[in-house]
Amino acid sequence: MATSRQEGVEEGIARGIEEGREQGRQEGIQQGRQEGIQQGRQEGIQQGRQEGIQQNTIAIARSCKQQGLDTETIMAITQLSREDIEAL
Repeated sequence: MATSRQEGVEEGIARGIEEGREQGRQEGIQQGRQEGIQQGRQEGIQQGRQEGIQQNTIAIARSCKQQGLDTETIMAITQLSREDIEAL
């Protein structure tokens, strides 16, 4: 009888450990997803800002070019390459 009880306890412990591991895995996966989503959002925001800055820089260069400024001056103002400015 004591052996059956001991086996039951051991089986219960083993089952509890396995359930705990599975729950831990699931929680880890969920946390990883949340962190990945947050990181993706931050990277997306940063990329959007960079693209906005680049578009603004191009708009400034285009305006300078239309006003008749020379390429060297536009390069100094915008930090764009000669090729980028000439392509406008």
